Amino acid sequence: MIDPLFPVGPSVVVALVALGILVALEFRRKLRFLVGRILAQILLVSSVFLLTLRPTLTSNIQHPTLLLTEGYEQKTIDSLTSLTPVSVTSPNELSKLGGVSVITGNGLPSWALNLLTSKNYTFIPSRSPKGITAIEFDDHIYAHRWNEIRGNYNGSASLIKLRGPGGIEDSVEVQNGSFALSFFAKAPGRFNYQLVVDNEVETLPLIIEPERTLNIIFISNYPTFEMRYLKNFLASKGHSLSIRNQVSRGVYKFEFANRISSSFKSLTTALLNDTDLMIIDETSWHSLSAAEQKNVQSAISEGLGVIVMPEAKPTKHKSYLVQFSATQAKDTARVSLNRAGSFRLPALSLEAKQSTPLLTSTDARIVNGYAHSGSGKVGYQLLIETYQLGLQGKNDAYAALWVPLLERSARLLKKDLKFRITSPFPYYENEPVSFDIISSGKEPKLKIDNINFPLTEDVYIDDLWHGTTWLDGNRWHDFMLDSTTTAVHVAKEGTWHSIRATNNRKATALQAGQPGTGENQSTSKDDKAIKISLFLIFIVSAGFLWLAPKI
Repeated sequence: MIDPLFPVGPSVVVALVALGILVALEFRRKLRFLVGRILAQILLVSSVFLLTLRPTLTSNIQHPTLLLTEGYEQKTIDSLTSLTPVSVTSPNELSKLGGVSVITGNGLPSWALNLLTSKNYTFIPSRSPKGITAIEFDDHIYAHRWNEIRGNYNGSASLIKLRGPGGIEDSVEVQNGSFALSFFAKAPGRFNYQLVVDNEVETLPLIIEPERTLNIIFISNYPTFEMRYLKNFLASKGHSLSIRNQVSRGVYKFEFANRISSSFKSLTTALLNDTDLMIIDETSWHSLSAAEQKNVQSAISEGLGVIVMPEAKPTKHKSYLVQFSATQAKDTARVSLNRAGSFRLPALSLEAKQSTPLLTSTDARIVNGYAHSGSGKVGYQLLIETYQLGLQGKNDAYAALWVPLLERSARLLKKDLKFRITSPFPYYENEPVSFDIISSGKEPKLKIDNINFPLTEDVYIDDLWHGTTWLDGNRWHDFMLDSTTTAVHVAKEGTWHSIRATNNRKATALQAGQPGTGENQSTSKDDKAIKISLFLIFIVSAGFLWLAPKI
């Protein structure tokens, strides 16, 4: 390799011109040893020229290094006697290793692996750690309903308890497998729940969000007790309701809840575009005018959600929101609503074509679900007389039966910006936390703990922004994105050991065998012997030229 002091091209020209002049002068001098003097001039100019190129030798030096990470096993070291075991106490030392041949133990997080000059290594993992190795929960956890936490556990039979602000919420015994814990969130806010396993306590930070309130329209030719109870349930939850019951042809009775009264005799496009969900029985749908049906179908394609209460027996009509067919199923169905219990309710002997099921009975019969239609959805409920649960005081069961269907069918909440953390849970102090922001065309403005934070737009994907930050430990941090605020909790050092080890194992295994900047694991070596040799050639050549006239 060379690191020229001057540009190579001009240096060659200057060297050739200088050599030509010096050789020409030697021919004009009437002295002995002409050939020797010409050869000395060539060596002199060449040595000076080569010295300006600053030559070095590049040697391929392999690094037979065994990197020891947390949880490594001694027998692995003993079996790899040809490698030099090395452990690091700081991530900064990783970049100084040059190259690593083998990594053993639980591995390293992905951000630390990026500090290695090469990822062309072999990963020998240790035994899987004992304890909770994975944890997950829904993106949105809402108040006043049952929510679920899922995870994986590795080890002998143990009792896992979920402790909330009010005490133990749920418990489950698990052995080498997955588990699920449910809890009823009583109020919105930030809470530190706890998972207790064999007297070891891990803090699980959760953000409980308030329930989303919807703008809902009820359309019915006659008020049924089922629709009336559902209306009262939704009004008690704070949803804005507009109810239209037909008294006679062209004559309607209106009711309103949690909103200003505004009668509507026709389902116009403007009205439907301002609506999140419409609940209508199938008989009322078929009695709508062709113009109203067209407006509803257009609104659905633009995002409106509709829930259809079907007729007991399917009949032939020109237009359907959801098409049903009769089945030989029983007129009752038993459904399990998790912690809310198991119940038998009357059900229509129907099935919907091409729909996504939400709730199935114990005999795998679909009792409610939804179908996509453009940007919107059309849901359906085949269970009838569900108000019985409410009359029996089983309000949790009634909510578990209806709320998922209402939320899945409703118009999607439009957001200009979407925030997503890409680093795996948990997050620790003085370790990078990476996140993505998807925007709808505008540049997002982010503040972390009320401090402006710069973002970088993706090179290849428009409106995708990236960021990485380092946060203080064991507390909440506010991420304010325009007018929306979310929060991130940084775990205390040493917690969630099994999940951290599992994440590191996955990242290290994923990146193993990938060539990086140090793929050849070579080292550029400044060889002083070359420069000394060139300098000696210069001295000898110059000495001969000085001595030749005197001989």
